[in-house]
Amino acid sequence: MTAPTRADLAHRALFWAAVAEEAKARATAARTQLDEQAKAEYAATGAASTWRVPGVGTIPLSLTQDAVVVDDEAVYLAHVAEAYPTEIETIRRVRPAFDELLRKSVLQEPRDVPGLRIVPGGRPKGISVRATTSAKESAARLARTFLDNSGGGA
Repeated sequence: MTAPTRADLAHRALFWAAVAEEAKARATAARTQLDEQAKAEYAATGAASTWRVPGVGTIPLSLTQDAVVVDDEAVYLAHVAEAYPTEIETIRRVRPAFDELLRKSVLQEPRDVPGLRIVPGGRPKGISVRATTSAKESAARLARTFLDNSGGGA
């Protein structure tokens, strides 16, 4: 048996890259449908479910947490520069450690800080598929068998 030529290898590389891209698109479409179903259920019931799928694992719907976001960077920077001048770096940004502390304190005791606003949590972020080890192994075996029998070359 002769070794594959560079052209053969290049064609295989292109083919398998295209297969991977199409597989990723199909996986994304399936996840999107699961995500839409989970969000619809959340909208209907007000509860973020964790589905237990036999032979797969669990699919929880994550929710956002309350967060403080910078609504207007320039206004926030000016406020911190005036109220906490030692917490401004020479690159004119709020020091990250102080920024984190200030945002946490605003969440704990809501108050008006120029340039910041509180974004309430509890909104659905999306699902994740937490497959069991056996489900992952089974899916990998099926994928290898499928690819080996696809006629696309190895």
